[in-house]
Amino acid sequence: MESRPSGAGIVKGRKIMKQKGLIKRADDETVIKEVDDWEISFSVSENALYIDALSYHPPRLKFSRDELKELLDTIDTMIRSD
Repeated sequence: MESRPSGAGIVKGRKIMKQKGLIKRADDETVIKEVDDWEISFSVSENALYIDALSYHPPRLKFSRDELKELLDTIDTMIRSD
């Protein structure tokens, strides 16, 4: 199984493979952070945060206070720029 690096990435209109097929994302859904085998994205039009597991048995998802603040600040910036 491939390990994914932690870090922020912005990818618009991205489709990802999962165990049972292709996941279609909202047109404006943006990946704002990847943590190990997890991908966090946000859709401004749907005003929704998505957390996707990219592997069959992902590890526990852990965020520090600073990482949560960074995620919320990123979402706030995305909403304001729309």
